[in-house]
Amino acid sequence: MTTALKLAAAAVILAVLYTALKSWLPVWAPFIGLAGILVLFALLSGDTLGSLMGYLQDLQQMTGTLAYLCLFKSLGIILLTDYGRDMCRDAGLSAVAGCVEFGGRCLVLLTAWPLFSGVIQNIRLLAGQGL
Repeated sequence: MTTALKLAAAAVILAVLYTALKSWLPVWAPFIGLAGILVLFALLSGDTLGSLMGYLQDLQQMTGTLAYLCLFKSLGIILLTDYGRDMCRDAGLSAVAGCVEFGGRCLVLLTAWPLFSGVIQNIRLLAGQGL
């Protein structure tokens, strides 16, 4: 619970700083968002990230290397694309935000393509065996 309170307090502080900087120094306001990500990662660096890494290692052992790599890369692409899209929308660039979102979707599709081809091969094998 204390981690959630720390995150909420950091979000409020960052929102106030962002609003103040946006009116005084609009060029520097997006850097508050980037600094905020670093602060949030610092707050999560304790037990939360450790338990998350444990879950990811368990997932890797259950699914195998190829599925794990596709899932992990897709997760990273989704998070970065979402953050980039939000930054563009906050800056008033909705057309660029749409392009970032579409590009992220295409990258996730390309990253997950080996899984799709594996599923198709398994379906063909099962269809060839008459199952």
